[in-house]
Amino acid sequence: MSLDEKKKDGRTSSEHPITRRDFGRLASIFGFTVAFGSLEKLAMAKQPITYASAKATAQKIKDAESKNTPDYVIRFGISGHTPKTMAIFPIGYYKFAEELSKKTDGRIKVELFGANSLCNEISCPQKVLTSTLEMAGCSTQNAAQTYKFYNSIDYPFLFPSRASMHYFLYSDVCEKYFRKVMRDKYNVEFLWTSAELRDIFTGLKYKNKPRVRVPKDIAGAKIRVTGTDLGRIGLKLMGVNPIPLNWSETLEGLRSGVVDGQETMTCAVASFNMAPVTSQDIAVGFMSATEHAMISHTFLKKLPTQLQEDILETAFEMQQFTQRELERSLVETIGYQDPPKPGTIFDKGNVKVNILTTEERNEWRKLADPAKNPDPYKAWRKRLTKMAGKDVFDIFYNFVREIPEDTPVDQIKPRRWWT
Repeated sequence: MSLDEKKKDGRTSSEHPITRRDFGRLASIFGFTVAFGSLEKLAMAKQPITYASAKATAQKIKDAESKNTPDYVIRFGISGHTPKTMAIFPIGYYKFAEELSKKTDGRIKVELFGANSLCNEISCPQKVLTSTLEMAGCSTQNAAQTYKFYNSIDYPFLFPSRASMHYFLYSDVCEKYFRKVMRDKYNVEFLWTSAELRDIFTGLKYKNKPRVRVPKDIAGAKIRVTGTDLGRIGLKLMGVNPIPLNWSETLEGLRSGVVDGQETMTCAVASFNMAPVTSQDIAVGFMSATEHAMISHTFLKKLPTQLQEDILETAFEMQQFTQRELERSLVETIGYQDPPKPGTIFDKGNVKVNILTTEERNEWRKLADPAKNPDPYKAWRKRLTKMAGKDVFDIFYNFVREIPEDTPVDQIKPRRWWT
């Protein structure tokens, strides 16, 4: 940046951290997708994010894009996430756009609309359903309000570990009984997802209280919940009071005491700056935590065969990216262990991580696991069986237990689910 440019921007140095106003200026020059991408590239590279560095990176992205005029444009609505959150929660939305452009020699351009700029957790999946958008990124638990079959992976304690989730996602079982049903019933292609298990997090009310380890320690607490119906059933069975609250309102809800805590992903608490209002992470791991990307199946099938394959291959690469990078972030950046690693987000925020023993976790399971307490889930199980034509609970439950519960995530071999 020249001296004149610095004066024009009201700056004397290019080392100032980028501001919201700076980002608006970048977006007006380069477009939201390129501006968004420049910040994520810097964040992932752990380089300082200043106006000067972001502008230089954006220019490189723009120059690379200008070499080709795309044959197809994919509008990708992202709920909530920004480059800052994705540096902690590595879901790979922008990376997908960049890699797909490279793989297709610029024939496909993905326009990203992040930070709720075009849609939110509820409306993003709705816009794909109505073909207003080609792609969306959000949690399946919130998308379950629109796509009811997403509840099929939300049975409490369906997945015994994060490794079992990856084992499922790469499998023929997932393709045949989950992805295919989503295509047939809702006309969407489930591309890739993060794979965590949802925990219960307490607010500051529990800061000076003993650690919560078994259900009676938190009985009656008001816990913010997502849109998944099965998750709400499970929480009620575990003795807490589920309170529906939009994600955008959750931080203030915790600050004000409207809720005593929440059920969510560990990566979400850390990446959306909720550690300062969180006292304990109770590692119940009671339900899947899947921040995913979907694409309109109608749009996908209209593309030339090679471009369809390129999209699926890039999604496969993103699944491997999240498998690798999310595990690293959980320990090295967030501090998901007891005690948290020094310098991590949970260490700095004084968040206690309660890693439960097998006996303690079984206290929660015996209340809410459908295999141990089936009656509360009968109506939903019947409904989901009708959608799939099979009792998918039994199929999924037995399949994910083919591997030992203590299998490390990095021992799960990636495989193409569509071949």
